[in-house]
Amino acid sequence: MSSPPNLGATAPKVQEAGEEFLSLICEGIRSVGQWFIPSRISHYEFFPNADIHRLKICGKICGITRWKNKSYYMKLEFIPHSKQSLQQKELDNYALIRSTCLGVPKVFDHGRCRDWSYLVLEDVGPDLSTLRSGQLSIKTAAKIIWGMVLRLKEIHNSGHIHGDVKPDNFCYSESRIYGVCAIDFEQLQPYPTPGGATVCTPYWATPRALRGDSSLPWSDCSESVTQQMGVKEGMLTAALCGSLPHSCQVFAQHCVALSLEDEPDYALLGRCMELLWMSAL
Repeated sequence: MSSPPNLGATAPKVQEAGEEFLSLICEGIRSVGQWFIPSRISHYEFFPNADIHRLKICGKICGITRWKNKSYYMKLEFIPHSKQSLQQKELDNYALIRSTCLGVPKVFDHGRCRDWSYLVLEDVGPDLSTLRSGQLSIKTAAKIIWGMVLRLKEIHNSGHIHGDVKPDNFCYSESRIYGVCAIDFEQLQPYPTPGGATVCTPYWATPRALRGDSSLPWSDCSESVTQQMGVKEGMLTAALCGSLPHSCQVFAQHCVALSLEDEPDYALLGRCMELLWMSAL
């Protein structure tokens, strides 16, 4: 994947830059780390989140745009002229999954502007990775966890797996009917997946996913991923849950014991979150 112009270029070197570089400057730019991000995409003004790692690794960045006094979530992908954007696949997946899942944002617009593909989505609140320890009450945590379980249940009941479950891909807003929404459906896959599914973010994957399974054979684990797997397999749920109420440990033990083909006991998980909620009263 080719990269956007680098901020390392000093003023005297600007004249040596290509036409694409100069056109970005003429549009107006915002800098994120050592990348140039256009401040305007099509007729939208773009305010990026400073997620340097995602931008450098994937050529993608998310942020907020405002249109007619409303805020929307916007996702950009830098693409060379010769490459088709992966966002078309995500757009198709959103259309597919919204027919059966309630907690999924609406897609308002999509397209391509110069070397950027864009997707404009309903703003469904901050993602869970932005929440910090101590910000959530036990009652709110129970509500969010149960909301995540329901979103995954809807996806699984549609015959698919999300493919990249992590805090970044769940959003929460108290003002919304469904509270928790699932986002980022680039890696949505049918289950069972012909030829095997893929692990997108090993840091958040289960040991079974990292090790591989007869029906979902993941492979090519790097040394760091293997180390992560060892740590996860050696972690007891009691140590993981610490001093949290016992219902949290029951919840975790049930999830850890599931195989990839097992259907969770949703009644048990719901009861655990109900007890967690009641413990805060």
